[in-house]
Amino acid sequence: MAKILLAEGETDLRWTLRYALLKNKFEVAEAKSGEDVAPELRRSKADLVVLDALMPRKNGLEVLDELKKDPATKAVPVLLLTLSGEKKLIEQAFARGARDVLPKSGFSVMKLLYSVRKALENGGS
Repeated sequence: MAKILLAEGETDLRWTLRYALLKNKFEVAEAKSGEDVAPELRRSKADLVVLDALMPRKNGLEVLDELKKDPATKAVPVLLLTLSGEKKLIEQAFARGARDVLPKSGFSVMKLLYSVRKALENGGS
């Protein structure tokens, strides 16, 4: 069973995503702020990170940079959730190593699950 680190600053959405992942047989670890992501990833040894672009205390792009520079975490796939779907942010996320970028507007749990499975099948980047 794959373990997902869910790093989402919005409590209601974090609970919804956690429920969907658990229901689909994934283990779930959580980080509530950007500062917590790297230490929680090392502790939990998650196979994939679902990362909010607007995390408290450290934004998603900063966290993504941190994860991709660390030899212990650089191979872990990261899916970035973004509120805006802004083209510049999406381009920056892919350039920094995100496996996929999912806009929260019109958000679909099915799309998230598809992206999670696809990233896990393809392994780290």
